[in-house]
Amino acid sequence: GVSFTLNDLTVAHGGPNSTSRGGGLFDNGGSLIINNSTFADNTAISGAGLLATGGTVSISNSTFLANNSTVLGGGGGILNQGATMSITNSTFANNTTSVHCDGVGGGGILNSGNLTISNSTFVNNSGGCGPQGVGGGLFNSGGSVIISDSTFANNTASGFGPNSGGGIYGVVNISNSIVANNSNGNCAGGVRDSGYNLSSDSSCGFTGTGSLQNTDPKLDPNGLQNNGGPTQTIALQSGSPASDVIPSANCPATDQRGVSRPDNGETTCDMGGYEFVDPVDNDLALTNMPANITTNATSSQGAVVTYTPPTVVDEDSPLPLVNCSPASGSTFAIGTTTVTCTVSDSDDINSPVSQSFMVTVNPVLSVRVANVIASEGSAFSGVVATGSAYGASNPLTATIDWGDGTTSTVSVTPNADGSYSVPGSHTYAEEGSYTLSVSIKDSGSLSATGKGTAQVSDAALSLTHFVAGPLPHRSAGVAATFTDADPAGTISDYTATITWGDGSTSTVKVVKNPVGQGFALAGLHSYAGAGTYSVTLTVTDQGGSQVSKIITIIVK
Repeated sequence: GVSFTLNDLTVAHGGPNSTSRGGGLFDNGGSLIINNSTFADNTAISGAGLLATGGTVSISNSTFLANNSTVLGGGGGILNQGATMSITNSTFANNTTSVHCDGVGGGGILNSGNLTISNSTFVNNSGGCGPQGVGGGLFNSGGSVIISDSTFANNTASGFGPNSGGGIYGVVNISNSIVANNSNGNCAGGVRDSGYNLSSDSSCGFTGTGSLQNTDPKLDPNGLQNNGGPTQTIALQSGSPASDVIPSANCPATDQRGVSRPDNGETTCDMGGYEFVDPVDNDLALTNMPANITTNATSSQGAVVTYTPPTVVDEDSPLPLVNCSPASGSTFAIGTTTVTCTVSDSDDINSPVSQSFMVTVNPVLSVRVANVIASEGSAFSGVVATGSAYGASNPLTATIDWGDGTTSTVSVTPNADGSYSVPGSHTYAEEGSYTLSVSIKDSGSLSATGKGTAQVSDAALSLTHFVAGPLPHRSAGVAATFTDADPAGTISDYTATITWGDGSTSTVKVVKNPVGQGFALAGLHSYAGAGTYSVTLTVTDQGGSQVSKIITIIVK
C-alpha cells in the first residue's frame, strides 16, 4: 500500500461506468488522509463517494455531499470494506443508495471495517427502499463502529419498514450524540448506549447515564447551514434539551466547527456535533447604589448602619444575589468605611461587577448638665454633668461655669463604654437660681457645651438661746441668740418679731451677739392684766429662712 493525502480538494462527478465502484475515490489499501476536502455528486454501484478496502483512512473537516450508490452496492457516501477509518469534523448530506429500491443500504456510510466517528453530522441521507435498504445515515454490516459527539437527523430508510433504522442500523457504540427525526425508527439492529445520547423516539433504547428518549432536540428548522467552521452543521436552538448536559470531563475540546466545548467557561457541553454558544451576555450591572452615608456614633464601637442594597440588572432569572460588605445592619467603626457591593454571573462577560459607597461614622462628644441643689454658704460636691465620648481623644477637659462669676476646670477620663461624668465642688455665697454651664473638649477638635440650673436655698437659721419670763408690774421680757449657716450673714439681713399672746406684736432690733457667735435680740412688753400667755419669737432672713419658737409665761 501507498500513502496518499488529499488537502483542500473537491472530488466531484466521478463514476466512469455503470459497473465501477468507488466513484469519487477507490482506496484498496495503504494509508489515506483526507483533509478539508469535498466529495460531491459522485456515482458508483457502491461506495459512490469513497470505497476503502483496507489500510487506514483518516478523514477530517470534509464533506460528502449528494453521492449516489446505484444498483446493489450500498454506501452512498462511503463504503468501508475492511479499512480502519476515523472520521472527525465532517458532514455527510444527501447521499443515497439505489433509487430503484435494490440497494444494500447505508446512505451515508456502509461499514464492515473498523470505524470511528466523532464531531460529525449525517443529514438527509437515504438508505434506500429495497429489502436491504436500511441505515439511512449509517449501516454497520459486521464491522466495529464507535460514534461520539455527532448528529444523525432527517435520514431515511424503509427496507425493513418501521425497523429500518433511518438514522443508524447495526451494532454500534454511541455516546454524546443526537439521533432524531429519522424515518422508520431512529435506530435498529443493536445500538449500544454509552451515555449522554438523545433520541426523538424510543427505538435507540437510550437509557444510559444522561441519555434522553422521546425528546425533541430542538434542532434548527433551517437544517444544514453554514454555522462557521470548515463544514456545514445543524445548529441547536436556544433551550435545547441537548444543551449543557455532558460533564466537561466527557467533552472533546471542540465541536465540529472548532468551537470550544464547553462554551463560555461553563462546566457542561452539548450533545451532537454542534455546541450552542450562548449570546454574549454583558448586561450584568448594579443600579440604585446607595449614596454615601454620614451618621454619628452611638457607642464606642461606632454605629449600626442600615441601607438598601443596589438592584441587580441581568437577563438571568432568578437574578443573581448581590453581596455587600460590610452588610446592611452591621456595626460600622468610627471613621470612614468603604462598602463594596458585588454581583457575579458565570454567564456574563462583565462578571463580577462591583460598586462602592462610603459610610462615615463621626465621633461624638456630648454633655448633659445636671440641675444642682445647694445651700448658700455650704459647699456643694457631686456630679455636675454626664455625657458620651465616642471616638474622642482622651483625656477630656471640662470647664464648669457656676453662674456666680466663678469657674472650675476638671480633667475627665471616659469609661470603656464611652460614658463619663464631671465632678465639681462649689460654695455659693447667696441663695438664688444660677445658670450652670459645662463646656467639655477633647485633646483634638471635639467640644460640647450644656446648660443647667443651680438652685441655691437660703441657709438655715438656728436659735441658740431663747428665754422669756414675767417681770413686775404685769410685764414680760424676751431674750434670744441665733446663728445663720451662711457665714456671710449681716444684721440687716434679719427681721425679728415677738407675738406676745395678747394680740400685740413687737419688732425688735437684731444686734451682733456680744458674748459669742451669731446675733442677739431682746424685747419687753407690758400686759393689761394678769394671765397666761403664749409668746412666739420669729426670726426671718431676707433670703427666706425662718426660725420660730413658742414659750408660755404667766403674768401676775
